[in-house]
Amino acid sequence: MSALVVDADDRVLLILRGHQPAQGLWSVPGGSVEPGESLEEAIVREMAEETALHVVVGKKVWVATVELSAEADYEIHCFACSVKSGELMASDDAAAARFVRWQDYETLETTPQLTLLLAKAGWPRGADASGGFFTV
Repeated sequence: MSALVVDADDRVLLILRGHQPAQGLWSVPGGSVEPGESLEEAIVREMAEETALHVVVGKKVWVATVELSAEADYEIHCFACSVKSGELMASDDAAAARFVRWQDYETLETTPQLTLLLAKAGWPRGADASGGFFTV
């Protein structure tokens, strides 16, 4: 599962993956669901662990199967989130974390399908009028 956070300046929150799969690539924050956790509980935990941000989970913006390694495909459920507290800081599996404008995003090496998924969700604003998840 993953979290999609877009701020009032239309910047998307990305993390630089610090471990496999997809180490060294930029992506939206997220991770695995632990036994007994709901997807929403996992998002709240992973966001706190990877970014030090505490979030409110909103609607689901995509479900996608993404090949992040040669060994496995991952089914990723992504939810729009809004930040309720915390100061952005990379930790745990994230080597870096930052809000990124579209112009800077285009220069980053990202996980497979991320650009398409973000566009389908409506980022940058106006990419898809049917998106509409904006938070923060």
